[in-house]
Amino acid sequence: MKNIDIYTDGACSGNPGAGGYGIVFLYNEHKKEVSKGYKLTTNNRMETMAVITALKMLKEPFNVNLYTDSSYVVNAINNGWVHNWKKNGWVNSSKKPTPNVDLWEELLPLLNIHNVKFIWVKGHAENKYNNRCDELATSAIKNNNLLEDINYINKDNINKFKENNLTENHNMNKGKKIVIYGDSISTRNYGNGGYEDILEEKLNTNNIYNYAICGTGVTLNQQDNFIHILSNEENIHTDADLIIIWYGTNDWYWNNEIGTIDNNDLNTFTGAFNKCLEILQEKCKEANIILLTPIFRNQPPFEMENNKSLNNAYKTKNKLGYTLKDYKKVLIEIAENRCIPILDMHTLSQINNFNSNIYLEDEIHPSEVGYEKIGNIIVNFINTYYK
Repeated sequence: MKNIDIYTDGACSGNPGAGGYGIVFLYNEHKKEVSKGYKLTTNNRMETMAVITALKMLKEPFNVNLYTDSSYVVNAINNGWVHNWKKNGWVNSSKKPTPNVDLWEELLPLLNIHNVKFIWVKGHAENKYNNRCDELATSAIKNNNLLEDINYINKDNINKFKENNLTENHNMNKGKKIVIYGDSISTRNYGNGGYEDILEEKLNTNNIYNYAICGTGVTLNQQDNFIHILSNEENIHTDADLIIIWYGTNDWYWNNEIGTIDNNDLNTFTGAFNKCLEILQEKCKEANIILLTPIFRNQPPFEMENNKSLNNAYKTKNKLGYTLKDYKKVLIEIAENRCIPILDMHTLSQINNFNSNIYLEDEIHPSEVGYEKIGNIIVNFINTYYK
């Protein structure tokens, strides 16, 4: 069989929201690019659909090196999760229906035609073809003629999108309003949907607004930072019942200066975090706010990838000489100063170097069982203190 390299990526503006995917084919000296956009879908569906589209476009069987930054796709295939889901009647390890069954059923036969090696690459890094796929995907979202993701629209989870007042029933009681701010660990992109579904089910609400963004942090020098998110009034819900804030790990990773606890420099972690909390406490006066500390992770800081032997981020110094524990310490002090409860997720989750292969799917992000543990910790705290 002939050999081909394929890069794929998916993107979503809101999750669910308008989405798109990008594909780059590299065959001998030839390069081909493909992209499409959809009116309403999810990030995981776009990541998976990109892979399906790429393989279906091949006119004969190939040996394929398929590169993607989607841990959702790579782990489902390489760890055999998708075959277990199918064997169990498309029920996952949490005894819940597996999302995106229509796509998995379309993808599996293609893997019998082609010899596909799934290779995970770090997103938003220095891989030019992955970055190009990201550009194609995000550009596709902006097209005027977006397609319908029919199989997604026909599912019950369309109700999540109705939170945006797209129906006349927007005054119905949806349960307590929960707002989430954070990085990739708070998105739905990993562990088969993150912890949002657990909050929704166990707190009996479908009134959750999630503004978490992959790869971001708190300080101004971070792309899509916390300050930037709150600068848009639409991202602040003055009637929120509960606000969950989970940052810190990327500020350590990207070597962002910590600063002093009482400073107001928005280019430092403490200065920016204090400002964000000030905004939320002033505008969301009746909301309960919860802070979470970063969990265990194995990936070293940016530009220190060769330090694999160090492993534990809580013991590894970044280029500025800070460990992740240093960022955790200032988070705890900030929470105390502002009378905000903080959950020490590093300790409570009990994820460590000996069980990280179970609870982390890629050295950073929780697996499905990891998110189940995390979601239950958050829910138990809320049910104990905010009944």
